[in-house]
Amino acid sequence: EPDKKKPLTVADYTDISGHYAEKAATELKRYGIGFSAAELQPGKAITEKEFGNLIAGKGNVSWFRDKNYYVFKWHGAVVIDDPDCTDYQSAERSGIFGKGKKADDGSITRIEAAQYIIRALGIEEYAKLPGTFVSKFSDVSEEYAGVAAILSGMKVISGNEAGLFNPAGVLSRADALVIVYNYLSR
Repeated sequence: EPDKKKPLTVADYTDISGHYAEKAATELKRYGIGFSAAELQPGKAITEKEFGNLIAGKGNVSWFRDKNYYVFKWHGAVVIDDPDCTDYQSAERSGIFGKGKKADDGSITRIEAAQYIIRALGIEEYAKLPGTFVSKFSDVSEEYAGVAAILSGMKVISGNEAGLFNPAGVLSRADALVIVYNYLSR
């Protein structure tokens, strides 16, 4: 019996024209990464599970090192608001959310998202080396200086016009797509 479930696809968003995340959302859509709803709601908080779906890859993204660069190959779509998309579970198993932590439907902060990416890259131990990193963001504590410095140096994250990172700020869907686009583009 063929599967009668209609495959989900990433929508053509109707609410991002001229938005700072338009390029990132459009490029990620080309690879099947994004939301299925026509309205992205770019200012809406992204949930921990949705962000986990974005960065986990579930075998959709194969990472390998080519010289000094991380390269990815795409194998299929990740529609992150699909309730059947459980890519975040592989992120849980790999400890991306923290050792033994389960992802939930709550929002995440900007510094949590940065930590998750550092863990996904497998470089958390380096980011924690005391006295090694200086963050260019004056509002990032010494505890997270390595996380901010590494991702800023990789051009994965950036601050606002005032040079602040706003680590306790809730991560929006737009910011999440920009961060993941930058992460995959490096």
